[in-house]
Amino acid sequence: MKSDFFKKLKTWGVLALTALTIGSLAACSDDKDDPAPPDPEPVAATYSISGTVYSSDATTAMSGVKVELSGAKSANTTTGNDGSYKFDLSTTNGSFTVKFSKEGYKALSVPVTVAAIASGTIDYSVNAALVKEPTIEPEPEKHYKTPTYSLSINITDADGKAIDAKDLVVAVKGGDIDITKNEASFELSNIKSGVYSIKASATGYDIASGKVLVNQVTEKVEGEGTYVVKTGATFTMKTATLTPEEAAYNISGKIMDTEGKAVTSTITLSCSDKSFATQTMNAAEFNVAKIDPNLVDAGATFSLSVKAEGYYSYSWVFKLNKVAAGQTWNEVIN
Repeated sequence: MKSDFFKKLKTWGVLALTALTIGSLAACSDDKDDPAPPDPEPVAATYSISGTVYSSDATTAMSGVKVELSGAKSANTTTGNDGSYKFDLSTTNGSFTVKFSKEGYKALSVPVTVAAIASGTIDYSVNAALVKEPTIEPEPEKHYKTPTYSLSINITDADGKAIDAKDLVVAVKGGDIDITKNEASFELSNIKSGVYSIKASATGYDIASGKVLVNQVTEKVEGEGTYVVKTGATFTMKTATLTPEEAAYNISGKIMDTEGKAVTSTITLSCSDKSFATQTMNAAEFNVAKIDPNLVDAGATFSLSVKAEGYYSYSWVFKLNKVAAGQTWNEVIN
């Protein structure tokens, strides 16, 4: 009995071991047949640029700001109510410029370099604060007064008194004026600028004549309406004392500004004839008497120049009118 039991136990053991071995082999065989899991595919890197635009206080978000992207990729957008914007660059990286602009504010450009990454998503934050453009108030339109011109004529004797002669005749020519007056003192208003010739004659007096320049004003005077530019000239008539055989010529004048005030100037009188010595005076008034009648007979030309600091220079070229013996020609240049 005992012997049979051990034989059976031995047989079961062999069977169990065999079964275990077969199971192990089967398990090993199954592991070798299963495929290896695939490697995960790489994910492409993506990029974006976004931000918020504020006013200059850096706290108030600004909507309606134009945002322009240039560089490796171009795009544009406008900030929303919260001042935000965003550019989706997809897989594009590189150098960009983000420009912010809005009417009434200074434009702002910000350079951005988006560096490449191996994989994943990256957002570059570019915020901005815009400053208002300075407000330039337009200058008020200026108005300038229109100049009008007047010329005052005074005819006096050697003592500075007004000529009181019934046959006094004062002739004025220049511009659109050609008139005669029987007055020793008068004023011509609303005349043109330019040169006026004056000639005064009366019994018992030498003729007094000359030319007066009414300067055209170039300076502007602010204001409305008109203003008067006054020019004055005084001509002296000397009592006739010459013998009938003589004729005399004199050149005289006063240097004044447009308000009639005397101006000390450098006055130079020269002549085309070399026999006349050039005369230079520093004064506001001049008188060159007894000009050689032979110069007048020969048709000599005289030149007068006036210079004063702060004033325009003045020059005049003229000839003396020839008069008969016993008469005097007074060339008065004011």
